[in-house]
Amino acid sequence: MPKLVNSSLFIVHGHKKTINHQPSTINRNSTGFTLIELLIVIALIGIIGSIGFYGYQSSQQKARDAQRKSDLQMVKRALESAKNDCLASSYYPDAGGADETAAFITLSNHLIDTDLNYLPQTISDPKNTSPYVYTYHKSASATNLCIDDAGTINNYSGIKYYVLQTMLEITNDPDSAKSYDACQTTIGLVSFGTTPSRGDGYYYVCPD
Repeated sequence: MPKLVNSSLFIVHGHKKTINHQPSTINRNSTGFTLIELLIVIALIGIIGSIGFYGYQSSQQKARDAQRKSDLQMVKRALESAKNDCLASSYYPDAGGADETAAFITLSNHLIDTDLNYLPQTISDPKNTSPYVYTYHKSASATNLCIDDAGTINNYSGIKYYVLQTMLEITNDPDSAKSYDACQTTIGLVSFGTTPSRGDGYYYVCPD
């Protein structure tokens, strides 16, 4: 029978064997990020954030430009309605002011007057700060041609032609050049003091 000699020796088939007890070690792989990996992750987050911000900013600009176009087309329709009530349906309401921006404000207030009600609400640019403002350029005025704010017929000055103008934030919007061509062909723009340049980001609305 094999006989146990001590805790580190035992006999197998008559031979003495020694067991060396060595402390066991476990190799562990590091699970943390290196500095380079962290910098790469931060850079990627920055790039993705920049792309997202640019996309959001671009969509906001497009939305404001769409509102500008819609606003001026609404004013155009209101002017056509007012024209029908002017003498011989041949004139548009005049609007005074220190400059074309002030003239647009005067026009807007006139068109929404409760006695006239050509516009449902006051119209202003979404930003309403230069150069993003609405302007009203007009031909020479004559008196006693349109309905005044009190509803009196032929007691308000009128004009033959006009140009509504605003600046778009997306300056390469194709509608900018199209609106220029349309108004340049219909009435000419230089004579209205708009200092136009085709495709420069300005958007124009004028009589057909």
